[in-house]
Amino acid sequence: MHFQEIKIREYSEKAIDKLGQKLYEFNSLCGIREPLEAHNAVFILRMLQEKFKDFSYQEINEAFFDFLSGNTEKIENYGSFTPVFVSSVLNAYKTKRNKELALYHREMAKIIETKEPTPEEKEAIEREFMDVVLFKPYENSIEKGAILNFDDIDASMLFKKFFRLKLIKVDEDTARRYREKAIKQIKEPKHALLNKENYRELNMLIDRLKLIQKNPENDREMESIVKNKSCSLYFVDWINQQIDKKTDLKTIYYDAKAKL
Repeated sequence: MHFQEIKIREYSEKAIDKLGQKLYEFNSLCGIREPLEAHNAVFILRMLQEKFKDFSYQEINEAFFDFLSGNTEKIENYGSFTPVFVSSVLNAYKTKRNKELALYHREMAKIIETKEPTPEEKEAIEREFMDVVLFKPYENSIEKGAILNFDDIDASMLFKKFFRLKLIKVDEDTARRYREKAIKQIKEPKHALLNKENYRELNMLIDRLKLIQKNPENDREMESIVKNKSCSLYFVDWINQQIDKKTDLKTIYYDAKAKL
């Protein structure tokens, strides 16, 4: 898996060192004249591993992009790239993201509670979700070069939406290749430092993956995880191709829906 995509909790020691080097780049991008002090870099790196381990480098980059673009609340750095400043930037990004997703889930809950939701209500929620999760970040990526970031659940769900509309087509060889890629990534150690307990968990995971490689029916839960991961990986690659082409994604999506 690419360095920018994996979560910090999954980093190897080499990836941690690379992340540490990136901190000096962020220090410069933020216009801080004072060089990043070594003890601050060590503390920030430790903080990222313990308090922001579910962030990927993509998300860290996006958080600082938001800060530099003025898309977050005003955060003072007082001329120094400190752990407090870094955590403030990352927490502001996380709060913004959580608010967007919470809004979608609240609206969906309202629809579910309604005994007979109207097609118009469902369509409004669907459009809001697609705008927040895909179309607005996609347009921002084309216009400003922002990095798109999806978790596996969102990416897999988006893949299925585009696949049903026949906007994504996958042949058998491609499906097989992404399935193998998904299995390989799922098997990767989830801990930078593996202890005895972690090794036991990893071995159990590998055994389950071997079972479904023989027959998907052997472990339907694991088969579902692999399928969703495959869809997620394919969608991320596909969406980056659309960014390169500057495809009018929103238009083709709703045009295809109108033809159903």
